Amino acid sequence: MAIRKNILSLTDMSSNDIIQIASRAVELKKERTISGKLLNGTIIGTCFLETSTRTRTAFTVAALRFGADVVAYGPRDLQGIM
Repeated sequence: MAIRKNILSLTDMSSNDIIQIASRAVELKKERTISGKLLNGTIIGTCFLETSTRTRTAFTVAALRFGADVVAYGPRDLQGIM
């Protein structure tokens, strides 16, 4: 079983981590037969410092398709980040 890792920035990841994630994403997109519950019981937090409806929506929809719950924050929702 893979070790869970909190990712706050791409700098928290090695180039190998990024390659593995991208490769797995390509596999999942090709399969399209996944039950949609891969992330069931997982809560994903997103924070977009720039207003980006399209990007925020894409991230949210992707998480929901895999069964995750999403907590979304915008630039004015959290203290001390701006």
